[in-house]
Amino acid sequence: MLFKMLWIERTFQTNSNDVPRPRQMFVTKSRVLAGKVEEYFLKLLESLNVTSQSPENLRKLVLAKRNQTDDDNLVDLDDEDNWRSDLPRKFSELQDSHFPLFLTFDRLCDLIEADFDVSEKGYSHKENQEPRTFVSYELFQNHYWPHFPQRLIKGLDPALVFSEVMGIIKGSENTTTSDRGYLDRKTYEELSERTQSTFATQRSTIYSIFEAYQIQKRQQENYDAADRLEN
Repeated sequence: MLFKMLWIERTFQTNSNDVPRPRQMFVTKSRVLAGKVEEYFLKLLESLNVTSQSPENLRKLVLAKRNQTDDDNLVDLDDEDNWRSDLPRKFSELQDSHFPLFLTFDRLCDLIEADFDVSEKGYSHKENQEPRTFVSYELFQNHYWPHFPQRLIKGLDPALVFSEVMGIIKGSENTTTSDRGYLDRKTYEELSERTQSTFATQRSTIYSIFEAYQIQKRQQENYDAADRLEN
């Protein structure tokens, strides 16, 4: 994939008068991987450009990209909001100069969602509305979990419960045929114990936690990764 991107970019550079700039993107879940792949891509591109670019143009290209890399390295690895601070807030505001673009799936979603308001049942355009909050595991653990009924969560690991909600109730294959975008209680409780064994004897409790989570998320107008995929 990387070498195909390199070939396309190189083709554009050598025929820029005849073709529009290709808007290539490398998208991954890992911020570290996105940065490393971009770094390797630029090194390869630099080596190819040596033979065709003037020293001054080559110096400007490499310097601009290295400055962005240096800025990104100053940002905490967990500070997703400030990573790639050179990018605009909206996907529609991206310029040709931003490409090829190396970024995370979450950041790509942020750019797209800035153009559209996210709701559980679809997108509606809201120009002046504040962006909604994305439910990461950290938010789930710190702001959702303490508000669930103690009788439900006692003795349970929030990480495992979050994984069950996102990966099974809202993220399993059967959810693709559901109008609601998640498994109903009956379907979830009847899942095979052999294939889904983590909470095989506690599914009624887990589903009750999921229902409490959905209510709280709706009240706070938050959204999670499964809502993104559904929309």
